[in-house]
Amino acid sequence: MRFARFLYGLKTQSTGNYDVIVPLGYGLDVENNLPVAEQQVLTMAVSMAKSNQALLVWASSSYFFRGSEKHEDQLKEKFVRDQKFAGEVVVSSGISNSVTEAREIKEALQRKGVKSGRFAVVLDWPHARSARKIWRKTFPGFSIDFVSIQGVWNRSNRAYLQQSEFRWLAACILRHVALIVLGLDRVAKIQHPIEK
Repeated sequence: MRFARFLYGLKTQSTGNYDVIVPLGYGLDVENNLPVAEQQVLTMAVSMAKSNQALLVWASSSYFFRGSEKHEDQLKEKFVRDQKFAGEVVVSSGISNSVTEAREIKEALQRKGVKSGRFAVVLDWPHARSARKIWRKTFPGFSIDFVSIQGVWNRSNRAYLQQSEFRWLAACILRHVALIVLGLDRVAKIQHPIEK
């Protein structure tokens, strides 16, 4: 996977002075807890939000079961409280994929009155290229950095494509190609397959 990361991964960096920190979501595991990758992303995002005194904003998956986004939001809120984050959190409406995630977060920020600023999007490395394409199209004119971590992908993830690192990398590459060929609007209609 190191070679794959070398070929497909983005050189990401955190330059600081952020107004908004966005930890991308990875849904729930098979026991309806936050998957390890989500905990890793949230840990990095909370640390960055604290050091930048930035707004923390996220979206949660609504397609696992009725009310899954509310359940995921509660788990994230507890996780963030346990990290001793006292800053402001904005939670968007439920989402079904990375495109709807960016769009819902944009709407939530607009309702909050955030119309510009410096963003850091925290995510796993296979996700970075397609996420960059999505976020730059959704937030034109915003300054956005992408900060990647090494996620953990295994059978405990409820989303089928996140059950192995190879499968997740292949899905991220396919999403990137689909974004180029089909565009954001068509990709926004695709939902991740899940294990029941």
